[in-house]
Amino acid sequence: MIAVSQVNACSDCARVHRRWALRAGVSTSELEALSAGDLGHLDPRSRAAVSYAVDLAEHRFAGARSPETSRAAREHLSARELRETEAIARAMALANLTMNTLTALRRPPRAGSDGWA
Repeated sequence: MIAVSQVNACSDCARVHRRWALRAGVSTSELEALSAGDLGHLDPRSRAAVSYAVDLAEHRFAGARSPETSRAAREHLSARELRETEAIARAMALANLTMNTLTALRRPPRAGSDGWA
C-alpha cells in the first residue's frame, strides 16, 4: 500500500499506511528502506508482490510491465495471488487518485487564477 501510494504521489495515503504499518509491527528502518525503494529486507514472496504492484501502478495497469518483475511474480506467487495483488493495487490507485483530486480541490486558487485548470 505504501509503495503504490508513493507511485501515485499520494502523500496523505502513504502517511496513513505508514502509521498502520508501524502499528502492525513494521520497523521504522524497514519503512525508510521501502520509501527509498529498497526491498532487500523483504522475503522473496513479499518482494515479488510489492515489485509487481509497483510495476503495475507505474504503467497505469496498461501492460508494458518489466519482464523480470513479471517473471519473479509468477515464480513466487500463485495465479490467485497475482490477481489479488493486481486487484489491491488497482483499488489503491483509485483511492490515491481520488484523494489527490480531493486535496487539489480543497486548495485555495493561486493568485491571479480563476481557480480552474
